Amino acid sequence: MFNTRPTVRNRRPVNATHHAGAAANQRPLPSAFGRTHPTPTTKPSNMTLQQKLIYMAGTIATFAVFYLTPASEIVTNELLLPMVPLASDYEMGRQALQELPYDNVYRSSWAPMLKTVSNDLIKSFQANNDKHKSYVWDVAIVRSDAINAFALPGGVIRVTDTLLNAIKPTKGELAALVGHEMGHVIHRHSQARVLQSKVVSWIIQAFVYDDKDDDQETFGQALGELLAKSAAWLGQQKFSRRDEYQADAMSWELLMLSGKYGYNPQSLHSLLDKLWKMEKGQSGSKDQVTSTLENWSRTHPATKDRIDALDEKWKALPTNERRQLGRNPV
Repeated sequence: MFNTRPTVRNRRPVNATHHAGAAANQRPLPSAFGRTHPTPTTKPSNMTLQQKLIYMAGTIATFAVFYLTPASEIVTNELLLPMVPLASDYEMGRQALQELPYDNVYRSSWAPMLKTVSNDLIKSFQANNDKHKSYVWDVAIVRSDAINAFALPGGVIRVTDTLLNAIKPTKGELAALVGHEMGHVIHRHSQARVLQSKVVSWIIQAFVYDDKDDDQETFGQALGELLAKSAAWLGQQKFSRRDEYQADAMSWELLMLSGKYGYNPQSLHSLLDKLWKMEKGQSGSKDQVTSTLENWSRTHPATKDRIDALDEKWKALPTNERRQLGRNPV
């Protein structure tokens, strides 16, 4: 990415005789040990086998440290992602939606409830947040044999009809599900996962990016355009444990903010408990559960750990607050 060789400035032309004489008079450089040796001119193509092996081992070790430690998440989430304008998320989400092989289900018995809970949570979020004004929230049901729900940049959320028919959520549980997916959107988890998987190559590309128009893009805008070109990947990302905990925290917060609409944050615990039992084959046909839950387990890991974390979160609330929230149904 960076050229460490010094810049060679233009010099006045010299004649061949003078150049040859200068070369002939060039003396070897003295070493620290009294011997003399010529100026090093080692190139990768002239490296010995041992040098090549050391170089390869160093490269592998660098990538291992980057990708197998929190380093890649820190670089992606703390440094790169904030540079990508929020306004670009809408276009990314719409492009990604076109790449997904799902049809909306308009005549579903779940549609009225989904619309109600989505509107309640979105109103609560917008009343307490000015940062995401460019987001256009679009929550709908899609036809799929998989038990899954997914979020795309800019406010697109889709829930499969199979998930709804399998878990038969209460109003509170459905609100918890929507709130969780809103958390993925707000924290921009899809973009982060794509950036993380391509971070090295994309940093290089972003520095030299040219989209053939007359506008001069910033580094962040260039990353945003590269993300948009990978729209097909955005709906297929496996979220990390950190992502899931963040999305749960946002769902919890939205349910708390929407308490005036009759919601209880314990609904999130109830939702995850249903999904956990299905993952363990304790509800419905075991073969059916195994096949239809594959996408959910792949994209939403660590369900049991998250349930335990919610238990601790509920216990940490003051008694009077738990009593007040407990009056709302789960």
